[in-house]
Amino acid sequence: MRIHWQLLAILIGLFLVIGTVQAEQDFLPEQVQFKPWLYTGGQPDEEQLRRAADAGIDVVIDLRPRDETPDFNERRLAEDLGLDYRYRPVRGAVDLTEDSVDWLDRQLSDVEGQPTLLHCSTGNRVGALMALRAHWLHDATPEDALALGKEAGLTELEDDVRRILGLEKADD
Repeated sequence: MRIHWQLLAILIGLFLVIGTVQAEQDFLPEQVQFKPWLYTGGQPDEEQLRRAADAGIDVVIDLRPRDETPDFNERRLAEDLGLDYRYRPVRGAVDLTEDSVDWLDRQLSDVEGQPTLLHCSTGNRVGALMALRAHWLHDATPEDALALGKEAGLTELEDDVRRILGLEKADD
């Protein structure tokens, strides 16, 4: 019986180590560790993406339209680094839709627990979608959803998110 408990303790320890990121420094602009396995933020450059992979990131979810980074083939680099690369362009308020939120929710559900980098250019669009996801799909109040979005990087799209959530415009 004692051996079973020791084996269980070892397995639990391994489970806690697997799926964690070993990073001593940020690998994303505006980086936020949103969940133990989920990092949100801005556009990584080539060196930052390499650092993210070296730190243990397994999945990249990119929300930037291709025309915002015409000289950087993030998909090719991510795949060359062995990362699972997922892409959906979110141009701004026009793409703050149920379809975009549903897509993001499917991606996050699919990779839950795997070290994941979710980014746009600054984290703003990430935060907007995370706020709407919290309210529409996870029953957060509009106020809690907005706070969660800000935590994930929401800034300039705040008024649009407030409008969609039925909240008053923020005081300037």
